[in-house]
Amino acid sequence: MALLAGGVYLASADIAKLLGQDPRYQLVERTKEGQLVQAQASVYKAAKSEPDTNGVVSLVTENGERHYHPFSVATQALADNGVEGTAGLYLQAMIDKHPQPSPAQLAALKWLTDNKVVLPNGAVTWSYPLPLYYSTFTMSAGWASAFSQARIIHALTYAAHTTRNADYLQLALAAAKAYATTVEDGGLQDTVDSLPFYEEVPVPDKHSPHILNGHLYSTVVLYDLARESGDAGIAALAEQGAATARKLAHYYDSGYWTKYDLIPRVSNISFLLRGAQAPVTVKTGTLIAPTGESMPLTLAAVSGNDSYFNANLPGPIFFNTLVGHSGYTIRLTYTGELDGIGVAGMRPDVSEYYRLPTRIGRRENTATTLEAAIPIQYLSDSTLSRTYQRWHARLMTRLGEFTGQRWFHQTASRWMEYDARLDADQKAGKAPAPFLRDTPDIPKDEQAS
Repeated sequence: MALLAGGVYLASADIAKLLGQDPRYQLVERTKEGQLVQAQASVYKAAKSEPDTNGVVSLVTENGERHYHPFSVATQALADNGVEGTAGLYLQAMIDKHPQPSPAQLAALKWLTDNKVVLPNGAVTWSYPLPLYYSTFTMSAGWASAFSQARIIHALTYAAHTTRNADYLQLALAAAKAYATTVEDGGLQDTVDSLPFYEEVPVPDKHSPHILNGHLYSTVVLYDLARESGDAGIAALAEQGAATARKLAHYYDSGYWTKYDLIPRVSNISFLLRGAQAPVTVKTGTLIAPTGESMPLTLAAVSGNDSYFNANLPGPIFFNTLVGHSGYTIRLTYTGELDGIGVAGMRPDVSEYYRLPTRIGRRENTATTLEAAIPIQYLSDSTLSRTYQRWHARLMTRLGEFTGQRWFHQTASRWMEYDARLDADQKAGKAPAPFLRDTPDIPKDEQAS
């Protein structure tokens, strides 16, 4: 296995070896052109939602099989509308709305009680019965999730409070123990920079994607459970989760939008080279990984003064070490006058590129050689929706309320401002040429108050 600084690069031979080691997952392979093989569509998307004979929400696939989505069952148990807005974040509001659970809620709570998976250390999880097809890996059926786990703990805490049945609270405490259990042992905790991270999709062997909202929501729910139970161990897990959020949040922040996870885009990365008066002519162009491996830039189109290039990175890549990561580099030799170079932005429905810092190298006759650094914040494998952008901000607000730390509120305010600016930028983004935006300074934890 060849290690990248802050990531893991696996060649086809290495992938083949891994496929025989752990049946819980498979890594996605690459095509001859260097692109990742496209992930299959989720079976859940094609399934029809309908209650079972007990009134519990379930999914029926095209072949008639019935399956249960743990998050959806927990949502029924809470009689809550999901994660949009502040739903699911304020336990007391759910208790006030439903001071006694309805028959439908009790049916869902019974399903959760009857369908738990008990790990060897006594921790409890709930598993998804169908595979998950991610952009860089496939999870086999039977995987657990920190996100659905948090939703279930909220439902059990609600039930314990409203019914005064201590069994619900004991089950919630056992479920919280999964956050102290490593991914390799069937639990939900992995690490980034040696910090505990609660994994929405826990993949063994350091291949977890480190999904931000899954970690934040889990931390919020652990705070709620600690308050309800008075358990010091649960409180410690919540505090660890909050500390991780403070240390890592800026790696999810581009200065314009936030990222869903830490999986970097490695296929069809788009770059813009803007000429000052006319398009520049690129003699050679390469994208360089921290290991020194390089992939060529391929000209995709020229429009006005702009030249568009695509490139692939060797991968898939999984970040587990971020501090000191040297990033990625573009090396160009070109003729003409260059105004700037940027990498494609991450916001929905905005044609924009983020300007990259450059260092001019040698000039020989009319040709110039330069290098441009690509921060890892800009290599996102997905475009985050506005719903999730606001959800990230509200989760940060909730953590600020729990911890009393001003930093969380400041971060939440900045992330909500990103969403507020989007309407104007989407309208302006319909201009003939895309925006080449300057790179803002992102406050790191030690810079924030």
